[in-house]
Amino acid sequence: MLVFFDFLWYLAVCGLVLGLYPGTVDGLTPTAALLNLALGFFCIFTLRIVLGAYRFILRYAGASEYIHLILVDVIGAVLFLLARKLLTYFIIFPRALSLVALNLLGALMMRLTYQYIYQMRGRHNIFETTALKLLRWGTGVSFGEEQALATERKIKIAIIGAGSIGAVLAEELLRNPRSVYHPVCFVDVDKEKARRSICGITVLDAHSEVVDEKLALYGVQEVVFALPNATAERKKVLYDLYRSWGYKIKVYDYSFTKSAPEGRRQLRDFNIEELLFRRVTDFTNEKTASWYKGKTILITGGGG
Repeated sequence: MLVFFDFLWYLAVCGLVLGLYPGTVDGLTPTAALLNLALGFFCIFTLRIVLGAYRFILRYAGASEYIHLILVDVIGAVLFLLARKLLTYFIIFPRALSLVALNLLGALMMRLTYQYIYQMRGRHNIFETTALKLLRWGTGVSFGEEQALATERKIKIAIIGAGSIGAVLAEELLRNPRSVYHPVCFVDVDKEKARRSICGITVLDAHSEVVDEKLALYGVQEVVFALPNATAERKKVLYDLYRSWGYKIKVYDYSFTKSAPEGRRQLRDFNIEELLFRRVTDFTNEKTASWYKGKTILITGGGG
């Protein structure tokens, strides 16, 4: 189906570049236009199929998949620009370049639009409902019904830290219609990020004297620390500040305990032990447990 819609877009581009644009400029005849159309189709679509541009799952595509598509089309474009000179009459370079460039632009726009509609599903607003209807009417594609949690029922959170980790968290929450959390703003110390947006979410200036009022204006209920490189001292300052404003605090980072799964960041409650200026050392194991069982232990030193 994707190949079919790509082909329809390619025909539309050819109609614009080879048909509507005056042929009197370079003497382009209908026969020459059809020959160049066929050659361009062969060069671009053959390479897309051979080099695997249609193998990835569109709704989960990321930057690497789109870069792969761009590189494949660039190779196809170079091949077309070279091979067109083998024809009896070949189109001029600006016309050929416009054809391959507009075709790639449309392919990217089509995929990003589809992915955006998929990510925005479950929000039940006018735009999302209209987009889903148009997608279903135009392509026959419909997404399976999910038990989406309405946005008004979700817990509104502010993400403290508008870096790469905070952006990943916001994107994950926005993509998942069943998430109980809805990010409404970022807070960051970088003034260059202030008043800009990430994933469509506004970044607030942490140095602002009215940041607490803005959080209340956004209806924030909880805050999430997305500050993997923050020191314990910095975490303590932020912890005391947001607790004084009455917010429940969570953290998006690797698990603090060894028992939890490793290798993936988690959204979890903030552990007060993370404010210690040293790591917690657990001396309990099978040998120590069997040794001090039934004994009275005297702990001295450290002023504790």
